[in-house]
Amino acid sequence: MEKILSSVYEKDDIYLKYYEICSDNPPLGLIHAQGVDSESFFKVMPKLAKKYHVYAVDCYGHGGSLHDASKYNVVDIGNAVIDFIQNEIEKPVSLLGHSSGGLIAAYVASHSNLCRNLILEDPPFFHPRESDGKVHLISWTYQPSATSF
Repeated sequence: MEKILSSVYEKDDIYLKYYEICSDNPPLGLIHAQGVDSESFFKVMPKLAKKYHVYAVDCYGHGGSLHDASKYNVVDIGNAVIDFIQNEIEKPVSLLGHSSGGLIAAYVASHSNLCRNLILEDPPFFHPRESDGKVHLISWTYQPSATSF
């Protein structure tokens, strides 16, 4: 089994704990759901590492990353992930976000050129319809390029 390494990315006011399985394969970033940390991906990371250099980042308020309630929002976490990809990974990634991690992954994809492929697993995209006042799921597909996943 591949060894999962842990490290910290620290720059200015950014402090992100992350895990990785190193390889020469293309990078894949994993962003976890709320209430868990990147260890929730530990069972699948070795399988993914057969095709990817895998990175799993702890979001603010989770695991070993920064615990500062003023940063517990999509914009601050998303900007920290963008900085991490730019300066640690140093190339565009395939990015998978689970649940609230999907919101962050979508933010990264829409606010940078660092996402080659975007995989959203059960993201909570909801919007109220004015006509009935109920909340409905928003569904959309993101295709940045013809590159296959």
